[in-house]
Amino acid sequence: MKRMAMVALLAISLCLPAHANHFDVFITSVNRTGALIGQYEYDKALAEANTAEIAYKRTVKELGSFADASEAYKLKLAMQANLVLIYNLLGQRLFDNNRFSEALRVYDKAIGIYPDFPCLHYEKGYTYQQLQDPWKSAVSVYEAQRLARFPARRNIINHFDEEGSIYCGRDTIDPRAQTILSELGKPLFYPLEINLKTGQKVPGRIVPGLGVNMVRADKSVNVYLEQPLTEVLQNLGEPLQEEKLLYRDGRELPHYIYEDLLVVVNPTDQRVIGLYVFSPRAYVETPNGDIAVGAEAKSVLKTMGKAFGFVKNHLGINSDIRDNLGYPELGVDFAIAKHDAVAMIVIYTLE
Repeated sequence: MKRMAMVALLAISLCLPAHANHFDVFITSVNRTGALIGQYEYDKALAEANTAEIAYKRTVKELGSFADASEAYKLKLAMQANLVLIYNLLGQRLFDNNRFSEALRVYDKAIGIYPDFPCLHYEKGYTYQQLQDPWKSAVSVYEAQRLARFPARRNIINHFDEEGSIYCGRDTIDPRAQTILSELGKPLFYPLEINLKTGQKVPGRIVPGLGVNMVRADKSVNVYLEQPLTEVLQNLGEPLQEEKLLYRDGRELPHYIYEDLLVVVNPTDQRVIGLYVFSPRAYVETPNGDIAVGAEAKSVLKTMGKAFGFVKNHLGINSDIRDNLGYPELGVDFAIAKHDAVAMIVIYTLE
C-alpha cells in the first residue's frame, strides 16, 4: 500500500495550574486511543480519540493564560502532532478494514486540527481512489503536493519529523502522488487554470509555491516553479528580452522578460525559481483569499494581515514600485506601485 510511515507519539509535558486537568485527560486519551487501535478496537478508539480532541481544545484555551507564550506555542504544536498522528493511524486502520467513509471522516477531523499537513490530504486522496471518486481523489492529492511545496511552512510541518514521527516531505509525497494521478489519468502537475473546489476554469491564476496560469491569444498556458527552461520557452515562445539582473537572493541571474511575465532561472540546473506576474488579468490564490494585480495595497493587508512572516521593504525593480509586501512563508510578494495598487505579484522558491 502507498502508506506514510507511522512511528511513536511525541513525549510532551506541561505545567498548568492544579485545577486545569484537561491536559492530563488529553494525554491519557491519546495513549488509550493508541492502545485500542493496537487491540483492533476501532469503534472504542474513535470514541476515545473524540475525548482527546475535546481535551485538546480545552487545553488550548487554557494555554492563552500561560506565562511563557513561546513554550505554550511549542506545546500546542506538540499536542496537535500527537492528535494528528493518532487520527492518521486510526484512519489507516479503518482504511485497511475497508471502512473507507469512516476513514475519510477521521482524516477530515485531523485536517480540522492541522490543515497544512500534506500526509492527511494524501491519505484522503488514496481513500477516495478506493471509493472510485477520481475527482475528489485528484483534488486531495493535488492539495498534498501543494502543501508539500509551501516553502517556510514546512518548517512547522517538519516538527513531526524532528521527533521521529511522520516524515511528509516532497520526496515522500511526490512519487506517491504521481502514482495515484497516473492511475487516475490526471495531469501530474497541479492544474493551475482550474479551481479545484468547483472544477471550473479560472484563467489568470497564481498559486504560491507552484506557478502561474496565463492566457495567451485565448490559449491557456501554465508555467511552474522548478520547471525546466526548455519547457517554459516551448510554452511561452521566445522572450522579448533576456538579461542578467539582480535577484532577491543577491545573485545576478538570467531573467526572461515577456510583456506580462518575467521568468527567473537558476543557471546551474536551468530551472525556474521565480515568476514576476504583471498581467492585469492575473490573481493570486492564498489561504486567506484572492488578490489580483491592480488591487489596492490596503486590500492586501486586509486580506493577508501580517501573518506568514510578513515583511515590508522596497523591491527595487524600477522607479514605479513604492513598496514590497512580502509573505515568505507562502513564497509570495506583492509589489506596490506609487499609485497605491498591486503592480506585480511575485512567487518564488525558497529551496
